[in-house]
Amino acid sequence: MNLTVSKGSLYDYLFCILILAIPFSLKLPNVLLIALTLFFIIDYKRIQKLDFSRLLQPQFVFLGILLLYWLIKGLFTGTIGENKYSLLLPIILIPLLILKVQDFYKILIAIVICGFIISTRALYGVFSNYLKFNEFLPFEGTSVNEILYMERPYLGFFLIISALIAVFMATKIPKIKFIVTLYCLYIIVTIFLISARMSILTLGTVLFLYVLFYLKIATKKLLIYLSIFLLVIIVLIGLNKNLQERLFITSDYGESIEKFKRHEPRFIIWPCSYSIVKSPTFDKFFGLESERKSDELLADCYVTTIDNKHRANFFIETDLNTHNQFIGTFLTSGFLGFFLLFTFFIVQLYRGRKNYFATAIIISVLLFLVVENVLYRQIGVYFFALLIVLINIPEFNSKREHAISKCE
Repeated sequence: MNLTVSKGSLYDYLFCILILAIPFSLKLPNVLLIALTLFFIIDYKRIQKLDFSRLLQPQFVFLGILLLYWLIKGLFTGTIGENKYSLLLPIILIPLLILKVQDFYKILIAIVICGFIISTRALYGVFSNYLKFNEFLPFEGTSVNEILYMERPYLGFFLIISALIAVFMATKIPKIKFIVTLYCLYIIVTIFLISARMSILTLGTVLFLYVLFYLKIATKKLLIYLSIFLLVIIVLIGLNKNLQERLFITSDYGESIEKFKRHEPRFIIWPCSYSIVKSPTFDKFFGLESERKSDELLADCYVTTIDNKHRANFFIETDLNTHNQFIGTFLTSGFLGFFLLFTFFIVQLYRGRKNYFATAIIISVLLFLVVENVLYRQIGVYFFALLIVLINIPEFNSKREHAISKCE
């Protein structure tokens, strides 16, 4: 093996370690990102041969304009320090760094292995909690994240992605289909045991999407498959008491609605966000001055809206944001920022419409952004950057059966 190949393999493995580190550490991914950047710059001969035109695809252009807009606005308003712009660095660097990856198969394997590790760790926490307290998980509270060793929404989201990547690999390497089937069953069981509501909805959506638009079968068989799928979902929900509680399912419809209002924070957060937008001082084109200002206005709304002062203090002390990236972007960036983010997804969906896996991943990201401020969290930014570039940059190479397919 020559020196060039050795450097390439080292770089690929370093990128894999970065992926494995994302759910486990706040500092290590940043250290590895810096190391990969230095490695990228030092290997200048290799850089000259890279195809940077891949980064000029329309969806990347819209995303780049959005990042530039945020930076310019922060400079003009003097609020750079009041925004979490430093967290967005992976979105700039990872698309560049991944161009130098020689074997994307390693990257995909790293994602699948990471999914297996965090799901196993979560199941260990769930069953340990069951042995201690005779329940899989509490109904709500920060203790849930401690039991799962990770925030439940992000855990469920990454498990969905890892399952999609595993299935994609099986389509390229048929001999691993049995292993992938077992892996996906393991992931699905984990998702239901941890009662990750949005992940279950996402799982149902991507499966429904496949059966409806990508599975070429007769209408009669299609209806049968959809009926079986719906029945399985109902049975799994019926067997999971914690999931029923998380979905606010009771025998009384009115009681379910009231329970939803009491326990679902977005029932408070989203109306508060709407009240900020309706304020006469809100600039609908550019939004608020900064994320800090958004947090302050939300905190003020929690105080005046929530009758239970203990619950209001919880909302303020935990610094609950809008729990919706699009709402958060509209508050801090106005219509201009919202338009750029929304257009990015529209363009991405259009360009990937013929590729089921690209479409399923972008739909998964889109749904996750509806319930979480993904770009306000380090782990969210890394997930977002990694997934976006994976479904766009890697090209399908017919000479290598394990290369990732190019999204049209």
